[in-house]
Amino acid sequence: MALADTNDVVRPLQISRRSMMKGLAGLALAGTSATQLGLASPATARSTDSLIVNTSGVRLRSGAGTSYGVVATLAKGTEVRYLADGGTANGYRWSKVLVLATSRQGYVAANFLSAPDGSSAPVIIGTMYTTASVNLRSGPSSSTTVLKVAPANSAVQASDTVQNGFRYVILYGLAGWMADAYLSTGNSDDQGGNYATTTANVNFRTEPSGSAPIIQVIPAGARVQVLHTQAGDYINVNYNGRQGWIHKAYLTF
Repeated sequence: MALADTNDVVRPLQISRRSMMKGLAGLALAGTSATQLGLASPATARSTDSLIVNTSGVRLRSGAGTSYGVVATLAKGTEVRYLADGGTANGYRWSKVLVLATSRQGYVAANFLSAPDGSSAPVIIGTMYTTASVNLRSGPSSSTTVLKVAPANSAVQASDTVQNGFRYVILYGLAGWMADAYLSTGNSDDQGGNYATTTANVNFRTEPSGSAPIIQVIPAGARVQVLHTQAGDYINVNYNGRQGWIHKAYLTF
């Protein structure tokens, strides 16, 4: 369990050794509690899920990092709605959220968010790739609802939680479960694969839509790895270790 630091909390958080050990024990059981919550947890949240700020004085920032300005200071118990994953920066995993009481949007370090019952969340450990077309399911079972089908070589944000042979993942901003047997830490494109070059400064988005959150602006002339997935006019690419979407008009192959 990551401790709050003074970069992202107004006042220091005091935690006893006993409380810390109890929290670490809770993390070991994160897979079970998250399943009971039906994906309502920071690492696996969807845009319809609500989360609770679990520490007083948490800063809502304008971007995913401690260098961004503070939009608001949130009290413990503040309810927010998850909007998108903000990636990793300054030792934190960031979540873009909507504060329900004020309608303000911004980024919060994900370890300061909990499911409504206070359960610990699975931890995102990195990027994995599908080795074939794989179903993203609503639960860790082949009998659960198929949320989306991921083509081979799709990049997913993989958690450390595996149950019944299924792993918690985030695909294009949608959380669910995939058969772990069809996930690999490598990508067939890693060795001499397909790449494209940006023709202008272009928005790198979390989803294939012009209204989706912007991860960053990729400069003209940047080399991106194409992940063989297209949705409308947007192409799924990997840039500096992050998966996102770029409008095809700004790529040359």
